[in-house]
Amino acid sequence: MRTYYKVIKHALGSFNTEDGYEKELENKIAAVRIFLVGSNLLCVWVIIANVIRGWVF
Repeated sequence: MRTYYKVIKHALGSFNTEDGYEKELENKIAAVRIFLVGSNLLCVWVIIANVIRGWVF
């Protein structure tokens, strides 16, 4: 559980050796960041599609 906390903490911006930075976690941190950005992009496209659908129909 502690490893998951470190990954989430570093993915959200706390990326310092004092906070327990470990080079082994970089790939997991990148995966969490990609998921966060991807989910935001998906949300934006759904909102845009809804606006366009509302204008056309």
